[in-house]
Amino acid sequence: MSALRGSTSATLRSTPSSRSSSWAQLAGASHSRASPEIGGTPTGLGFNPLRSKSARSPAGRAHARVPAESTTRGSDGRGKGDTMGALFRSEEMVHLRLYFDRAAARETVEELGDCGVFEFTDLNDNQSAFQRAYAGDVKRCDEILRALTFLESEVSKHAPQLFETSLRDGPHASASSSSLHSFGSRSGGGGGSSSSGKGKRKSEVVELEQHLATLERSLLEMNAHYDSLSVQLHQLIEMSHVLEQVQEMFRLEEQYSDAHLQREQARRTRGKVRASIGEWLEPIMHPMSAAQQSGGTQRGPSSSSGSSMSSSLGSSNRVVSGAAVLRALSMVAGVIETSRIASFERFLFRATRGNTLLRFEGASTLMTDPVSKERVHKTAFAVFFTGEELHDKVAKIARALGANMYGVPSDPGDLQAQLDKCEAQLRDVDLVVVSTERNRLDMLEEISKQLQNWKRIVIREKAIFHTLNLLNFDTSARLFVAEGWCAVSSMPALQEALEAGRDRSNAQVSSVIEERPVRIGHDAGSGGAAEQDKPPTHFKLNRFTEVFHGIVESYGVAEYREVNPAPFLVITFPFLFAVMFGDIGHGVLMALAALILIVMERRLARQDLGEMLGTVYNGRYIIFLMGAFSIYTGFIYNECFALPLDLFGTRWKYTDASTMACGIDNCADPAAVLPPLKPYPFGFDPVWKPSQTALLFFNSYKMKLSIVLGVSQMMLGLVLSAENARFFRRPVDFFFEFVPQVIFLLSIFGYLVFLIFFKWLTDWTQPCDPSSAVTCEPPDLKAILIGMIMSPGSVPLKLKLYPAQSAVQGALLLAAVIAVPWMLFPKPLILRAQHRRRIGYCGVPNPRFANDASLPESAFALDDDTKSANGKHYSTSISAAPHSSARTTVDGNGYEDGGVHDVAGAGFSADDGDLDLVKADASDGAHAFDFSEVMVHQGIHTIEFVLGAVSNTASYLRLWALSLAHAELSDVFLEKLLIMTIETKNPLLIIIGFVMWAGATIGVLMLMESLSAFLHALRLHWVEFQNKFYNLHGSGRKFAPFSLAAILAEDVANQSR
Repeated sequence: MSALRGSTSATLRSTPSSRSSSWAQLAGASHSRASPEIGGTPTGLGFNPLRSKSARSPAGRAHARVPAESTTRGSDGRGKGDTMGALFRSEEMVHLRLYFDRAAARETVEELGDCGVFEFTDLNDNQSAFQRAYAGDVKRCDEILRALTFLESEVSKHAPQLFETSLRDGPHASASSSSLHSFGSRSGGGGGSSSSGKGKRKSEVVELEQHLATLERSLLEMNAHYDSLSVQLHQLIEMSHVLEQVQEMFRLEEQYSDAHLQREQARRTRGKVRASIGEWLEPIMHPMSAAQQSGGTQRGPSSSSGSSMSSSLGSSNRVVSGAAVLRALSMVAGVIETSRIASFERFLFRATRGNTLLRFEGASTLMTDPVSKERVHKTAFAVFFTGEELHDKVAKIARALGANMYGVPSDPGDLQAQLDKCEAQLRDVDLVVVSTERNRLDMLEEISKQLQNWKRIVIREKAIFHTLNLLNFDTSARLFVAEGWCAVSSMPALQEALEAGRDRSNAQVSSVIEERPVRIGHDAGSGGAAEQDKPPTHFKLNRFTEVFHGIVESYGVAEYREVNPAPFLVITFPFLFAVMFGDIGHGVLMALAALILIVMERRLARQDLGEMLGTVYNGRYIIFLMGAFSIYTGFIYNECFALPLDLFGTRWKYTDASTMACGIDNCADPAAVLPPLKPYPFGFDPVWKPSQTALLFFNSYKMKLSIVLGVSQMMLGLVLSAENARFFRRPVDFFFEFVPQVIFLLSIFGYLVFLIFFKWLTDWTQPCDPSSAVTCEPPDLKAILIGMIMSPGSVPLKLKLYPAQSAVQGALLLAAVIAVPWMLFPKPLILRAQHRRRIGYCGVPNPRFANDASLPESAFALDDDTKSANGKHYSTSISAAPHSSARTTVDGNGYEDGGVHDVAGAGFSADDGDLDLVKADASDGAHAFDFSEVMVHQGIHTIEFVLGAVSNTASYLRLWALSLAHAELSDVFLEKLLIMTIETKNPLLIIIGFVMWAGATIGVLMLMESLSAFLHALRLHWVEFQNKFYNLHGSGRKFAPFSLAAILAEDVANQSR
């Protein structure tokens, strides 16, 4: 952290306090020892002992307290009244250093977070996150947040309706400062908890932490118990299903055997031939029992499972039932996924060479897998075989295919007993599972009621402790030091927050605000200075202006106090859009759609509109203006859904004497084709729309209008760059960039605009003398401009609009040529001369104090509070005594010049005028002024402007192109979809044509074509307009105040996603 060098020159403000203690006591206590942590001077806290006694006394200090609005001036030395509008320039910022008691640190930071007007600067950027004083508290908050995230996930997984309700209702009680403010004392030296209030808060948070740990542990145990019971339950369900299916298999085998015996007896009474035919058809017409497949009857074809089992099942003279055959064999039973049955049967046949008998249930059953917890279709199976060797093979194959196997007895009595026992266990486990689930839901319901409250509190606490880690602690004065930025208009709120924090903490010492020097201009923050030293950019926005400001900031953040294009975009953006989208009907549809969103904005703001509709909702005001301006330009173009409106009566008429129309009040000679004496009052005459020359007429007008609008907007951008140069006191930028740029632009393209208006205002129908020095026919302006550059001083008669045109054009071309080196060379040369002047002198200390050991080493050191634009360190004063003061101002090019210096006690002499900057380190050439680099940069800037003047002007022709495309598409849709169907006089075709026309109008014109016009208008403002004055010296940084409300709102937005 930088020292308090020069801090005595800054304004000190103490928040109102009724306490008897004062900072003078603390300053006096620390007068003889400087803080090693903040590098303070022996004056301590900026207390100046050279002030009068009345100023040092409590009464004098109370009398000296002045409201911030009356004492704080702008960084450029002007007062608040020179802001020129809320959006024209960013809010005036002030760099502050805050001092507050150790006991009030947490409460003060919390009040500042609730206030949301102060941006903290990290004073411990040389320390890692684990070395900070409150790292332990932040870690504790992270651990609690982890537990809350776990609880939240459990609520959303097991009780989603409760989770949605908790998100919708929000916290039941506000996370205010009265509940769980702190999570214990700091885990570091200096500034530990010492008050009973903090001890109480520590016990509260420990209680909350323990409570959450208990809830997490209980929920984990309950989940483990529930999972174990669920596995047991699903296993019992599967086992019960397997037992039932095996029992059903044995019953079916008995039926198959009895039916087979009955058919055998019937065949014996029908003769040998019929018996042979019936025995041959037996395997085809009827299901085979296990006895038949294993060869137990020794009649008919042998089983596919092989006949090797027959020897163990009985002699060939005796008929054995299928159930008896199955019970005599070994068995593996279980359930397997239905989709794996074919693979299981194929693997089993190949592995056992067909020496197994496989039975499946008739239909699959949907059940939950005990392992994966997924609902899958499963089928019960039973594999019968002989020998232990086959048992191992069958079991391995079944396990490999994910089958769950269960032990099933072969005896019917044992099978029924095991089934009854399984069903009893199933009922008991199901009751326990239901009870466990009910208890878990009750716990989750109680958690959901307080979950958002707990989360908000912990997020607030984490943000507060994270901010406390940005502060510095002065161990000598036992106080906290904070630095940061605040808007001048928010100073009263800042003072109230400091006072509220002190009152809540019962601190005995009031807080102090010290105003620090502010650097502005394009050199602020450059040359090695930290980015956080640059004043931030802050605008006060509302629902209407934020969308226009968002368009600007998508291009880049404005430099501090730089001209903001947003106020101009309020008019220029919708107007340029309307030039490309001019139609009364289309504008009405767009404005009505936006008006509905504006009327319903409060209701829609509480809903999740999605990405696309949410974007439209956010831009409702600009869409409304785009529609309103489209109505205006539609009246100019005289188009309503591509139809002209004869509002004031046409001023033209057609006659039989000529194919061309003539003015109704100027048609004495129809063949002369004279225009009306009184034209159409507003916009285009409706007679132009159906005429054969409509396209030629509209193209000529819209092309010239695009050029006029483009040059006008680019000229506005240059004027705003001049305003920036005036405000930041940059005469070099004004005289050697703005002036030649204006001369170049006006000499060529400004002259083109003059020719356009000259041609428009000339009555070409008046009689003309062919021998005159000017042309009698309207000339081609493109040819005039090309001839001006390619053949200066020579203008053909057919292109001559006025006398002395060749001389004027030659002078303008010469001015444009001179403007190019004017932009290129003077600025780099002037900057090099200024640099040499600034480093040409070095201050020499007074020899009388050269050997004075009582003076600190810093008395002969150069002050490094300021830096030049090229990064070298320069001094605004020579700090020869601990009580010297300095005041920083800004010169014409953003450099900081030293002001009046108080060196009364140091033995140095100084004039009352400005002191020259001195060289900090002559041997330091790391950031030396590089003339070649500056020259190359200026050359690139000059070439970019010269070429950009041509390309940017041509780029505005997109206004003409998009307007033509919009009009032609409207005509095509109207003629081909609506008018053609109306001419058929078929009601059905008319309805179909109207629906198609409405769909094409909304889908193509109102959505796709409007989006295209929007993007083109966006490009015109970003590239052609803003690059003339915006972010020319680099982008600024947005003001990011510490706001607890914003942090909580961001968390809510993340949850809604």
